[in-house]
Amino acid sequence: MKTQFKNSTIKLIMLLFICLGISSCSNDDSNSSSDQQGLGNGNPINLNENFSCSLDGNVFMPINIIALKQENQESFSITTIDNQDNGVQLLVDSSLDPGTYAFDENIFGTVSTVNQYAITGHSGADGMLTILTHDRSAGTMKGTFSFNARTLNTQIEFVVTDGAFDVDYVVVE
Repeated sequence: MKTQFKNSTIKLIMLLFICLGISSCSNDDSNSSSDQQGLGNGNPINLNENFSCSLDGNVFMPINIIALKQENQESFSITTIDNQDNGVQLLVDSSLDPGTYAFDENIFGTVSTVNQYAITGHSGADGMLTILTHDRSAGTMKGTFSFNARTLNTQIEFVVTDGAFDVDYVVVE
């Protein structure tokens, strides 16, 4: 079951980062800020969600947030991207109740930067997640997190601290 969760989660990660990359593109070459509003109500891109963290000591300010749970799977993800195409993602076993958890093969975070990709190791020492509330019937989750992510080949490390989220998630087939 853990292998199935891991395989479907990796596929979901790639799909979400592709979707975020496409949705963050614009025909407008100006540097003006976006007036785009999140739609909510079944649209997984919701700019009214709350997500914050520091990435290597700098404030990470996402412009897109997608919170999804795969139907009939145990995966839940929050995927974010900022205006420089950097991304932070959390992947969580959706069956977890409020509590504090060490990162393992069912809970992990990723960091993506332009021309680099980093993923946490699957050991308990790499990160912590605290789920404060999880209302499955309303599709909401609130919590805090921190983790270290390393690239697979070069061992470049990204440090994610002071993470917090309060999101409504969409269930997808």
